[in-house]
Amino acid sequence: MKIAYIISPFVVVDGLSNGIRSQALTWGEALKANGHQVDYIDSWGIYDWPSYDAVHFFGNGPWVNTIRTYLRKKNPRCVYSPIYDPSPFHESRSQRWQKVISKLTHGKWHSALHSVCLEYTGYQKVLVRTQHEHQMVHNLFDVPESQIANVPLSYSNGLSFEQPLPEKEPFVFHMSLFTQPRKNVIRLVKAAKKYNFRLVIAGNPGTKDAYDDFLKAVGDAPNIQVLGFIGEEQKIDLYRRARVFALPSISEGVGIVAVDAALYGADIVVTNIGGPKEYYNGMAEVVDPYSVDEIGEACMRLLSGKTYQPQLRQYIHNNCSLSAIVDKLVEAYSSL
Repeated sequence: MKIAYIISPFVVVDGLSNGIRSQALTWGEALKANGHQVDYIDSWGIYDWPSYDAVHFFGNGPWVNTIRTYLRKKNPRCVYSPIYDPSPFHESRSQRWQKVISKLTHGKWHSALHSVCLEYTGYQKVLVRTQHEHQMVHNLFDVPESQIANVPLSYSNGLSFEQPLPEKEPFVFHMSLFTQPRKNVIRLVKAAKKYNFRLVIAGNPGTKDAYDDFLKAVGDAPNIQVLGFIGEEQKIDLYRRARVFALPSISEGVGIVAVDAALYGADIVVTNIGGPKEYYNGMAEVVDPYSVDEIGEACMRLLSGKTYQPQLRQYIHNNCSLSAIVDKLVEAYSSL
């Protein structure tokens, strides 16, 4: 198959750390490895649009409507991955209110002239990462069920399922842009202090001011280690050694870092908000991210002996490998 990938122009600001870029590149490279042609569309390029079996858009914003409106006249085989991560504000409202709010707020954010529902017209398929996202797209934006296909994200490219694992060590690992409020790491820190478990935090520290405020919240707690940026080798080492990976986010699309950790044998503490919990098939501790006690008690249960491993890592390997995801992508593209 020959597929065109078009992503939001705004990802150029974030570079390699952008999640939309990461998702598109992971899928694109996996498709290429399986013999398909994937072109990453560049504004400076010249393309034979009718020749593509699918034109796949990633991300949202007014640019989507503009490009798609003109492009579908040359090739109607358009696919859309909206990557819709609802805010906690939407989560706390009824379905009826969510629909009203989404059409008002997202309509204004995405375009001053169009309702957000228009953003979903003109696509033959809308690909979503979770059943939760499926329901949001269908219920809030009136997208027909027949137009939506569930294609989960894979665990990160290059990870090894076959490599033997060392004995797990009794600590909780977390990695993210950890100063971002929606990641909710401050409550994880409070839980570590209250329940006195060892916590290792790594990832992007954000701005200097945000990082300074975060370190103040950690204080001099001897059981909490903040690493900041780490390399790939150190990240894999922590995945392999950590008994628990905690992702108690207030808003999260999938949380691939936790999926990766599960593949390496960590037990998972995950938010009960949104779709991330779907990736573990009931084999994770699901918590209210607003409750320090729920986060802390879940971590302690897993540190004290409760485990879903090795069944969880086998499930992740079977259902979230790149080969499994490529099959679902090809099926979606072939149905256009």
